[in-house]
Amino acid sequence: MKHALVIGGTGMLAQATLELSRNGYRVSVIGRSEQKMQQLLDQNRNQLMPVFVDYSNTKAFAAELIKIQQQGTIQLIIAWIHASGSDVIPCLSELLPASIPCKLVHVIGSSSKRSDIQANHNIPLPYKLSPSAARVQNRKGRIPLVDT
Repeated sequence: MKHALVIGGTGMLAQATLELSRNGYRVSVIGRSEQKMQQLLDQNRNQLMPVFVDYSNTKAFAAELIKIQQQGTIQLIIAWIHASGSDVIPCLSELLPASIPCKLVHVIGSSSKRSDIQANHNIPLPYKLSPSAARVQNRKGRIPLVDT
Protein backbone atom coordinates (compact mmCIF):
# COMPACT_ATOMS: atom_id res chain seq x y z
CA MET A 1 0.00 0.00 0.00
CA LYS A 2 1.19 3.53 -0.77
CA HIS A 3 2.10 5.77 2.15
CA ALA A 4 1.40 9.51 2.30
CA LEU A 5 2.29 12.09 4.91
CA VAL A 6 -0.04 15.06 5.30
CA ILE A 7 1.30 17.91 7.42
CA GLY A 8 -1.58 20.04 8.62
CA GLY A 9 -3.91 17.23 7.62
CA THR A 10 -6.62 17.95 10.18
CA GLY A 11 -7.18 21.55 9.14
CA MET A 12 -7.21 23.00 5.64
CA LEU A 13 -6.00 19.69 4.22
CA ALA A 14 -8.61 17.49 5.92
CA GLN A 15 -10.45 16.71 2.68
CA ALA A 16 -7.17 15.93 0.89
CA THR A 17 -6.28 13.60 3.77
CA LEU A 18 -9.57 11.73 3.44
CA GLU A 19 -9.35 11.59 -0.34
CA LEU A 20 -5.91 9.98 -0.17
CA SER A 21 -7.10 7.52 2.48
CA ARG A 22 -10.00 6.48 0.25
CA ASN A 23 -7.81 6.06 -2.82
CA GLY A 24 -5.18 3.54 -1.88
CA TYR A 25 -2.97 5.45 0.56
CA ARG A 26 -2.21 4.75 4.18
CA VAL A 27 -1.95 8.31 5.51
CA SER A 28 0.17 9.58 8.38
CA VAL A 29 -1.62 12.74 9.49
CA ILE A 30 0.20 15.44 11.42
CA GLY A 31 -2.07 17.65 13.46
CA ARG A 32 -2.35 19.34 16.83
CA SER A 33 -6.09 19.25 17.51
CA GLU A 34 -7.36 16.04 19.07
CA GLN A 35 -10.94 16.99 18.21
CA LYS A 36 -10.18 17.55 14.52
CA MET A 37 -8.10 14.38 14.37
CA GLN A 38 -10.96 12.40 15.89
CA GLN A 39 -13.34 13.77 13.25
CA LEU A 40 -10.98 12.44 10.55
CA LEU A 41 -10.52 9.09 12.26
CA ASP A 42 -14.29 8.68 12.52
CA GLN A 43 -14.47 8.83 8.73
CA ASN A 44 -11.71 6.35 7.83
CA ARG A 45 -9.90 4.99 10.88
CA ASN A 46 -8.28 2.02 9.11
CA GLN A 47 -6.24 4.10 6.65
CA LEU A 48 -5.25 7.03 8.91
CA MET A 49 -2.34 7.10 11.34
CA PRO A 50 -2.59 10.10 13.69
CA VAL A 51 0.59 11.96 14.66
CA PHE A 52 0.34 14.71 17.24
CA VAL A 53 3.29 17.07 16.92
CA ASP A 54 3.86 20.78 16.48
CA TYR A 55 6.07 20.99 13.39
CA SER A 56 7.55 24.31 14.57
CA ASN A 57 9.38 22.22 17.21
CA THR A 58 12.02 20.82 14.85
CA LYS A 59 13.43 18.22 17.26
CA ALA A 60 9.98 16.80 18.06
CA PHE A 61 9.02 16.88 14.37
CA ALA A 62 12.22 15.04 13.37
CA ALA A 63 11.64 12.36 16.02
CA GLU A 64 8.07 11.80 14.79
CA LEU A 65 9.22 11.70 11.16
CA ILE A 66 11.59 8.86 12.01
CA LYS A 67 8.71 6.96 13.65
CA ILE A 68 6.43 7.65 10.67
CA GLN A 69 8.97 6.15 8.27
CA GLN A 70 8.87 2.92 10.25
CA GLN A 71 5.26 2.56 9.06
CA GLY A 72 6.46 2.34 5.45
CA THR A 73 8.20 4.31 2.76
CA ILE A 74 6.61 7.70 2.17
CA GLN A 75 5.78 8.27 -1.50
CA LEU A 76 3.83 11.52 -1.17
CA ILE A 77 3.97 14.48 1.20
CA ILE A 78 1.37 17.22 1.21
CA ALA A 79 2.30 20.05 3.55
CA TRP A 80 0.48 23.17 4.71
CA ILE A 81 3.23 24.90 6.67
CA HIS A 82 2.98 28.31 8.28
CA ALA A 83 5.91 30.72 8.64
CA SER A 84 6.71 29.26 12.08
CA GLY A 85 7.70 25.99 10.37
CA SER A 86 10.58 27.27 8.27
CA ASP A 87 12.71 24.22 9.18
CA VAL A 88 10.15 21.61 8.12
CA ILE A 89 11.16 21.28 4.45
CA PRO A 90 14.90 21.12 5.24
CA CYS A 91 14.14 18.53 7.94
CA LEU A 92 12.21 16.41 5.45
CA SER A 93 15.04 16.66 2.92
CA GLU A 94 17.57 15.62 5.54
CA LEU A 95 15.67 12.70 7.07
CA LEU A 96 13.98 11.11 4.06
CA PRO A 97 16.17 8.69 2.08
CA ALA A 98 17.35 10.39 -1.12
CA SER A 99 17.43 7.05 -2.93
CA ILE A 100 13.64 6.63 -2.73
CA PRO A 101 11.40 8.86 -4.91
CA CYS A 102 8.97 11.02 -2.98
CA LYS A 103 6.73 13.83 -4.20
CA LEU A 104 6.38 16.92 -2.05
CA VAL A 105 3.45 19.27 -2.51
CA HIS A 106 3.88 22.40 -0.41
CA VAL A 107 0.60 24.30 -0.22
CA ILE A 108 1.18 28.00 0.26
CA GLY A 109 -1.74 29.76 1.89
CA SER A 110 -3.30 33.01 0.82
CA SER A 111 -1.77 34.84 3.78
CA SER A 112 1.74 34.12 2.51
CA LYS A 113 3.66 37.07 1.17
CA ARG A 114 4.45 36.61 -2.50
CA SER A 115 7.69 38.61 -2.23
CA ASP A 116 8.93 36.42 0.65
CA ILE A 117 8.14 33.23 -1.24
CA GLN A 118 9.88 34.42 -4.38
CA ALA A 119 12.90 35.68 -2.43
CA ASN A 120 13.35 32.44 -0.50
CA HIS A 121 12.70 29.85 -3.21
CA ASN A 122 14.24 29.14 -6.58
CA ILE A 123 11.16 29.66 -8.75
CA PRO A 124 11.90 29.49 -12.49
CA LEU A 125 10.65 32.24 -14.74
CA PRO A 126 8.31 32.85 -16.60
CA TYR A 127 6.03 31.37 -13.93
CA LYS A 128 3.95 33.76 -11.91
CA LEU A 129 3.23 32.75 -8.37
CA SER A 130 -0.19 33.47 -7.00
CA PRO A 131 -0.71 33.21 -3.23
CA SER A 132 -2.90 30.15 -3.75
CA ALA A 133 -0.38 28.26 -5.90
CA ALA A 134 0.95 24.89 -4.81
CA ARG A 135 4.68 24.31 -5.08
CA VAL A 136 6.05 20.91 -5.98
CA GLN A 137 9.69 20.42 -5.09
CA ASN A 138 11.85 17.46 -5.87
CA ARG A 139 15.04 16.64 -4.02
CA LYS A 140 17.24 18.23 -6.68
CA GLY A 141 15.80 21.64 -5.83
CA ARG A 142 13.88 22.22 -9.05
CA ILE A 143 10.48 23.72 -8.36
CA PRO A 144 7.90 23.42 -11.12
CA LEU A 145 4.67 25.11 -10.16
CA VAL A 146 1.23 23.61 -10.12
CA ASP A 147 -1.41 26.32 -10.07
CA THR A 148 -4.49 25.41 -8.07
